[in-house]
Amino acid sequence: MNAAHPSRFVRHLATALLAPLALLLAAPATAQVPFLAPAYQPTRPVPAPATQPAGRNPAPAAQPARHGSSPAAQPASPDTTPSYLEEDGEARGRAVAAKRGIDLDLDDIRAAQTAALAEQARDDDSAWFAPDAFAFLPYLDTIHDRTFILLDNLIRILDLFWAIPGVDYHAELSSLSLTPMFRVGGRGDDGDFELKLKLRADTALPGLERRFHLIVDNAGRNTLPGTDPMTRKEDWRLGIKSAWDTWTGAEFDLGGGIRFHSKKPVGYGEASIEWEWALAEGDLRLIPSVYYYTDTHWGQDVHIAWQRWFGPDGRWGLELSSAEEHAEHSKAFEFENTVKIAYAQGLYKSRGWLLQASLFPTLPEGHDGLYLDDALVALSWKSAVYRRWLYATLTPQIDFADEDDHRPHFSFRAAFEILFGGKTHRLM
Repeated sequence: MNAAHPSRFVRHLATALLAPLALLLAAPATAQVPFLAPAYQPTRPVPAPATQPAGRNPAPAAQPARHGSSPAAQPASPDTTPSYLEEDGEARGRAVAAKRGIDLDLDDIRAAQTAALAEQARDDDSAWFAPDAFAFLPYLDTIHDRTFILLDNLIRILDLFWAIPGVDYHAELSSLSLTPMFRVGGRGDDGDFELKLKLRADTALPGLERRFHLIVDNAGRNTLPGTDPMTRKEDWRLGIKSAWDTWTGAEFDLGGGIRFHSKKPVGYGEASIEWEWALAEGDLRLIPSVYYYTDTHWGQDVHIAWQRWFGPDGRWGLELSSAEEHAEHSKAFEFENTVKIAYAQGLYKSRGWLLQASLFPTLPEGHDGLYLDDALVALSWKSAVYRRWLYATLTPQIDFADEDDHRPHFSFRAAFEILFGGKTHRLM
C-alpha cells in the first residue's frame, strides 16, 4: 500500500478499529448470547482510595478491581456493569451448556480471563503514560477489556460446535493483535511514504482434538525472517494449525487453509519441525519447513539461529542466524545472514534496543554465482506506551539494495502493537 492509495488504508484501519467498537455498542442487544456473562466484569472508573496509588491493580488471584479502585469502593449502581455481563447471563450460559451435554466450567473461564486482563493491566514503569495520566484512560481500559472478553467468548461459542458432549471442556484463551505501522523514506521503488495494518488472531479451539488453533492474519507468505516487515506482501490467511511434541523433543507443526492473493482464494498447506539444543551457553534452533500453494506450488525454507543472553541480569543478547528459501515459481534460492545485538528490559525481554545487520544474497537457477540482492542495518527501540497491551517500536534503517546499485537509502518506520490477550513478542 503506497501513498497513492491512502484511502484504502484508511478503510482497512477504520474497519479493524471500529468493528470491535460496533460489537461493543451492540452488546446490550445481544445479552441472550451464551457465555458472555461468565467473563471478567469491568466497571466504570471510580476515584482511587487514599491509601492506594491511582492506577494500581490487585494480584490476578483477587476479585477484579480495576483502574485504581478497591473491592470495597466498587459502586453497586446498575449503571456500573454493562448489561451483557449481568449475573443472569451466566445462568443462561450454564443452561445452554447443559442442554448440549457439554461439561463447561464457566468459573474457570472467568478466572482465566480475569488473570489475563490483570496481567495486561499491570503498570509498566517505562510506559509513556501512567494509568492516571489522563481522565479518559480508565475508559480506554474498559473498552480494551470488553473487546477482549467479547472476542474470546465469541470464538468459544464457535469452538463448542466441535466439543464432544459428556467430555470435560478445557477452555483456552484466544488472542488478537493489531499493529498499525508507517514508513517514511526507503529504497528507490518503495515510495516516500507507506502505511500498513498488520492483524493476527490466534484463536484456541480446544473442542477439536490436539488443540488446533484457528489463525487469521495478513502477514504475507513465507519470507526470510529478517526481511523488512514493510516489504512483505499482505495476503490474508485463514487457516488451521496444530503442534505436537515428537519423541526426539522437537515440535512438529502442521497447518493449512486459504490465503487471498489479489482477492482470489488460494489453498495452502505447510509443515515444519523445530529442534532446540543447548550450545556454548546459548540456544541453537533449527527449523526446516515445506509448504504448498495451489498457484505457485512447492516451496521450502530453513532457518538456523544461535542465541545467547549474557551480562548483568542477562540483559544483553546476541543472535547469529542464517536462512534459505526456495519456491518453485521464483526460480532462485534466496539466503539471509543476520547478526542481532539486543539490550533488553522488562520481565520478558520484550522492550529495549535491538541492532540488526543483514545480508540477502540470491542465487538464480542456472547461474554460477551469488549476487547481493539487499543489505540493511536497522536500530530499533521498543517501549511500552500504556500498561502491557500497547507498545511502540521506532526503527531508523539504512538499505543497500541491488535495484539502487547498493547506494544507501535511509528510512524510518514506526509500529504500534495493540494486544487483546497474550503477550508481546521478545526483542529477538
